[in-house]
Amino acid sequence: VLTNLLFVPFMSGAAYNGDLSTVTFGFSAQSDESRHMTLGLEAIKFVLEQHEDNAAIVQKWIDKWFWR
Repeated sequence: VLTNLLFVPFMSGAAYNGDLSTVTFGFSAQSDESRHMTLGLEAIKFVLEQHEDNAAIVQKWIDKWFWR
């Protein structure tokens, strides 16, 4: 539910209102999101390093999942 753009105002608003348990949850969720992004980037890097033909496969993934 929370995207990277919502973490900072979400936690800041919770801290301003004195809801420190929500701030803790926000930091935990943000670190999980960062870890998942890092793992995904490393997996894509690994696939690309295995063979040059894999670039077309990764490009199809990007076109499918990150279209605008």
